[in-house]
Amino acid sequence: MKRKQLLFVVFLIFFPLFFSGNESPYGINAHAGSNEILAKVKEAGIKWIRIDLYWSVIEKEKGKFDYSEIDRIVKFSRENQLTILGVLSSSPDWSNNNKGDNYPPDNPENWRNFVSKTASRYKEDITYWNIWNEPNVKKFFAPGKDIFVDEIFLPAAEAIRNSSPLSFIAGPELAHLVNQGSEWYFWMKYILTECSEYIDIVSHHIYKNTGVYAIFESLEIGENITPSVKEIIDESGFSSAPFWITETGWDTELFPEEEQGNRYLEFLQKMKKRSYPDKIFFYQIIDDATPGIRPWGILKSDFTEKPAYSIYTDYISGLYPSDENAEPEEFSKKCYMEESVSQSKLKNKTRVLANLRKARDLVRIFPFMDNLISLYYSSDSALKNIALNFPVFRKYSLNAATIIDCLFETRSRETSGFVAGMTP
Repeated sequence: MKRKQLLFVVFLIFFPLFFSGNESPYGINAHAGSNEILAKVKEAGIKWIRIDLYWSVIEKEKGKFDYSEIDRIVKFSRENQLTILGVLSSSPDWSNNNKGDNYPPDNPENWRNFVSKTASRYKEDITYWNIWNEPNVKKFFAPGKDIFVDEIFLPAAEAIRNSSPLSFIAGPELAHLVNQGSEWYFWMKYILTECSEYIDIVSHHIYKNTGVYAIFESLEIGENITPSVKEIIDESGFSSAPFWITETGWDTELFPEEEQGNRYLEFLQKMKKRSYPDKIFFYQIIDDATPGIRPWGILKSDFTEKPAYSIYTDYISGLYPSDENAEPEEFSKKCYMEESVSQSKLKNKTRVLANLRKARDLVRIFPFMDNLISLYYSSDSALKNIALNFPVFRKYSLNAATIIDCLFETRSRETSGFVAGMTP
C-alpha cells in the first residue's frame, strides 16, 4: 500500500472525530428557554433547538423592538454549538386592530418589515427559519390557507431571501389534522405548490397516541382514505427535499414516564432504520409549569430528568443499537469499541463513543467507501500500526486496532439505501 493512500485513509478515519457541524439529526423544542434549560439541552448532546420569535413579543409597540431574550438565546447557542431553527409568528395587537395574534396584520408590509429586520439581525446565527406555526389550526391562524400564503408566507419568505440570502426555509409546519378546514393534505399540497421556489425543507408536525408505528404509517402509507405524507410531498415535486418532523412527542399526563421514554427510543430506532425524517425536534425539553398545560417535557419543571431525557441522551451517544431487532450474524462483525472505551480511564466515555460512531457514519457517506473498506482489510496490519501510535489513543490506552475495525465494520444495506448502525 502506497504511503499517500495510507495517509488518505487515516485522514478519513480521524478527521470526523474532530469535525463539528449541524449535521446531527437530533433536536428539541426549547421555545425561549432560559440558559439553565439550554444547558440541559447541551448536556444531552442535542444539537438543534427550535425556538419562538414572536412578533407580538418583540414589537409590542410599532417601531419599538426588544430582541433581548432572543439575543441571549443566540449568544448561548453560539457559545455552545447549538443550531437554531427559528419560528416567526404571532401578530401584535397594534398590527390588526386587536383581532388577536392568530390573524394577519392589516398591512402585510408591517409583517414583512419585522421579518426582514429579524432575519438581517441574526443572519450570522440563525440560518434556518419556520414561517408561522401550525397555520391550519384556528387558534394559531384563523383565516385560511389562501390568506396564509398571500399575506404571511410569501411576504416573509421574500424578506428572508433578501435579508439573509444564505438562510433555509422549512415549511409548511402543519399539524397533522384531518378535520374540515384543517386538512393537512390540502394545506400541504397548496403551500408546497404555491411557495415552491422558497421552501428548502419540508417540515411537518405529527402526534399519535396509538403508537410510534402509527406515525410512520401516516408518513409512509396513509390512513384509511387519507394519503400519506410522502405521497403529498412527492406529488408536489419535493421528493428530493429534506424532510423534518419539527414536532412530535408524548405527554406524561396521558402516558407514564416509562412509556414516554419507550416511545422516544422506538421512534429513534425506526427513524434510524429508515434514514428519515432527516431531523427530529421532539416536543419538548421541559414541562410548562403553567396550570392546565400538559407535561410534554423530558424534564419536569423542577429540572428532574424523566426517563426520556436519559434515553435520548444515551441514544445520541450511541449506547443503543439502531433497531430493536439485531441484524443477521452474517452481516456483522463483532465490535469491541464499547469494551475498549469502558476499560479505559476516560472521564468522558460517552462522548468518545459518540464521536467514534459519528466518524464511522461520516466516512461511509463517500461514494468510494466500499473501495476504502477493501483497501483497509488488504492493508490491515499497516493501518493498525499507525492507529496504535496515534497520540489520542496511546494517551488513553484504548485498543485502537479494534476501534479501527469497528469504524470499518461492514453491514447490510436495506433497499432504502440506509447503512444500518452498529449493534454493540
